Order: sequence, then structure tokens, then C-alpha cells
Amino acid sequence: MKNFINRLIIFLLPLLLIAYPLDILLTNALKNSHEYAGEIEVWNDIYDGKINADILIYGSSRAWKHINPQILEDSLGLSTYNLGMDGHIFWSQYFRHQTYLLHNLTPKMIVLSLDIFSLETNKNIGLYNKNQFLPYMHCNETMHEYTKPYKGFSWVDFNVPLIRYLFNQKATLHALMSIVALNKKPYRNKGYKGFDVLWDYNFEKAKLKKDNYNATTDSAAVNLLEQFISECATKKIELLLIYSPEYIAG
Repeated sequence: MKNFINRLIIFLLPLLLIAYPLDILLTNALKNSHEYAGEIEVWNDIYDGKINADILIYGSSRAWKHINPQILEDSLGLSTYNLGMDGHIFWSQYFRHQTYLLHNLTPKMIVLSLDIFSLETNKNIGLYNKNQFLPYMHCNETMHEYTKPYKGFSWVDFNVPLIRYLFNQKATLHALMSIVALNKKPYRNKGYKGFDVLWDYNFEKAKLKKDNYNATTDSAAVNLLEQFISECATKKIELLLIYSPEYIAG
């Protein structure tokens, strides 16, 4: 038995020695990419402590597409950053909020953009846009805790180097392409990305597939929102809850 363990260690040690530098290489490369709706850019700014804004904007894609921080800065004279998180409900938005406070100064105001999906459950659903988390996952227990209710990553992905890349060809390809990419222009500006597009018939097509939608409120998400409101009051952060305009037929 002792000989078997020694042989196993001898076999695994070179793999681990290779795994760590390869993990670091892919992680740093992916951090320089602008994939996944620009979420990696935002995470970089958060973890690097580069934001420290007076006003923060939270929410889903309705936040990062609807609210231009530059307009607020010009009007109010206060630095503003949009932390809207594409396709994610308040559960993930709160994790981003906590991470922000660990690496940046406390804001004066938070604008929370709500929608019909904000307080739904995250249980038994896939972790949307999950590759955005890859560069920051290794031994990140807080991230593991908040992403655990989703179908996406396992304990092994968070704690064993390189594993999360080995079976993720798409992310690995993006990382390698970012190493040689000539155009590395950011996707978002202070977390915001506006779109100037023409109206088409996609809404009519969507109605044919699903004529209505019943939003189910999750009690845990409601409790988390109430906790967030109390925390903002304790930290003397002015909090605005808004519901931005949407097409009336919606």
C-alpha cells in the first residue's frame, strides 16, 4: 500500500507542477479577452480595485444596456460605474456587490434596476454565461458558495488547477486567441454598452413560442433583497430601486 501511494505521488506531482503554470497562463489570457458580454472586463475592474465610484448601478442586462453612467456623471458630477450583470438575477448581483466592497471603496449611492426575473429562484438552472467566472475561481470559496445553487461548476473546478479549462474548449480557445489578438478594444465603457438597432419582427416570433410568462418569486431571494436594503442603510449608502421602461406589449 505504501509503495502504491509513493508511486501515485510520483505520478501526480509532475502533473500538478505542469497544471499550475498552465492554469495561470490561461487565466491571465482570459482576463485580457472581451468575451461573455464584457463581463470579464467588469470583473477585472472589481478585483483590481479600479472602480471606487460614487454611484454604482446594479441589475441584469436591463441595467448595463439601459443606464449610461456618463450621463449621470455629467449631470451629477459624481463618478459612476455600471455593474449590471448580463442574464443574472439578484442572487448573483448581490455576490458581485459583496466582491466589489472587498476591493473598492463604499459608494455613496446604488441604483438597483429590478425586473420580473430579479427575485426568481436560481435552483436547478444552468449558470448563465458561466465562463466569465473562470479567471477568478481558483480557491474562491465565496464565489463557490454563491454559484453552488446553479448547475455549472463543482468543488473540483474551484480547487484543482486547470480542471475547469480541460473540458471547456470554448473558454480555452478564447483564452488562446486573446494572446495573439491585435484588437483588444473593450466591449463596455464603465460597464455600459448602448445599442442602436432597428426594430424587427423578433418580438412577434417570440410570442408564437410563448404568449405569456409567469414569474415565480423565491422567498430566499426576497430575504436577500431585504438584507441588502438593511446593509445599505447601515453603511449609509443611498439606495434607489428602479424599473426602467420596457415595450408595453411586454
